Amino acid sequence: MGSSRKIKGGLGLDPGVGSVLVQQALNAVPITRTPWGGSLILTTKLPAVEALAACDPKVHDKVKTGRVGESWEISTGNPYPSRLRDPFGSFVAGTALQDVVAAEPWLLGSSVIDRVGAHSPLLLKWLHAQEVLSLQVHPARGDWRLRPDQEGKPESWLVMAVEPGGALYLGFREGVSRHDAAEALATGREREVLNRFVPRVGDYICVPPGCVHAIDAGVLLAEPQFVMPGREGVTLRVSDWGRRYNERGERDAQGKPRETHVEQALDTIDWDLPGGAALLRQLCRPLSHGEPYHPGAQTPFPVVAYFNETRSTYTPLVDGAYSVATVWKGRMELSTNQGLVVMNQGESAFITHGHGDPRQVPSSLYPSGIPFELCASDDGGCGAAFFSIDLSVC
Repeated sequence: MGSSRKIKGGLGLDPGVGSVLVQQALNAVPITRTPWGGSLILTTKLPAVEALAACDPKVHDKVKTGRVGESWEISTGNPYPSRLRDPFGSFVAGTALQDVVAAEPWLLGSSVIDRVGAHSPLLLKWLHAQEVLSLQVHPARGDWRLRPDQEGKPESWLVMAVEPGGALYLGFREGVSRHDAAEALATGREREVLNRFVPRVGDYICVPPGCVHAIDAGVLLAEPQFVMPGREGVTLRVSDWGRRYNERGERDAQGKPRETHVEQALDTIDWDLPGGAALLRQLCRPLSHGEPYHPGAQTPFPVVAYFNETRSTYTPLVDGAYSVATVWKGRMELSTNQGLVVMNQGESAFITHGHGDPRQVPSSLYPSGIPFELCASDDGGCGAAFFSIDLSVC
C-alpha cells in the first residue's frame, strides 16, 4: 500500500495512500436559519447522531427539534466548520477540519493549494426540506457585476432519497422567454413557466450559473458547492412564492416578504439554456454503479456513486486534489494507512491527497487508491458517493 517512509514536515504517514478523516455526523445549521427544514436528515443519520448527541449538548438540542434543513458535512473557512470524529496525527477528535488543512495544507493536493490556498473550495452539504425553498439563480465566477468580496457559486445535486410528492425545479419550460418569465414573476404565476420534475435516487444534477432552481419538499440531497474564504457566495432570490414572515422568521400572513432580486436575476439568467426535457437531458445524469462521471464545464464536481454491496478501490477523480465521501445507506469500510476506517450511515469524510509536500514524493506514488467495502443496511440498501473538485473548469 505504498511507501511508509516519513515525509519532511508532514505527519509521518504513508504518502502514497490517502487518509480518511471522518467528520462528526451532524453539523446542522440552526433551524431558525432554515425554517423550511424537514426530518429526513436526522432520521437518515440515526443512530450516528444519537451517539454524538449523547456527549454534545449542542447536538442534543438540535436533535430535539426533530428537523434539520442543512448539515454542512465538509466545511472549512465558513460559519459552520466540520469537525473530526476521530483523532488524526496530532489533532484530537473535535478539531475543526479547517485547522487541520491550515497546519498541513498539502493534504488538499497541489492543484488546490496552488489555486486557493489552505481551504476546501468544495463545501458538501446535506439538504432536506418540508416546504419549497425560494427560487434562486447564481452568477458565474468572474461575473463583471460581482464585487471583489463576492463569488459565483456553481453547485450540483446528488439525489439520495425521494419521498412521495418530492420534486425539484430546474430551469424553465420549453419556449419560455425572458418576457414570459418576467410577466409570470410579476403576477405570481412563476410555477406556470418553471420546469418541475420528479428526480430518482442516483440522479446527479448540475446546477450551472445562470440556471434558475429550487428544491421542493421531499428530496434528500448531497450538494457539493463552490465556496471561497472571505468571499460571499452570491445567491439571487428570484421568487419566494409570495410568502411572508414575522420578526422571528416564522410564516405569518401579516408579516413581511423576503427580499427578492428580480431584475438582477433576469440579467443573470442564461437565456441560451434549453428548456423542459432538453434541459434535463443536458444537466441531469442518472449515475451508474461504480462508474465515474466527469461533467466537464457544467460543474467542477466529478462524482462516482455506489448503490449495491461491493468491494472496490477508490482512485482520485482529479489528479492533485483531495476527495470527499458520504454514506447515506449502509456502511463503508476503507483500508487506509491508518488501518480500517468505518464510515457509518449518515457520515461524511475528507480524503487527503497525501501527506507532506508532494514535491518531495515520487509522482509514481500518486494515486495508489483506497480499497473499500460497501455493506448493506438492515433493509438491504446501499448508498455512498465520492466527490472531488476540478478547478480547471471554474
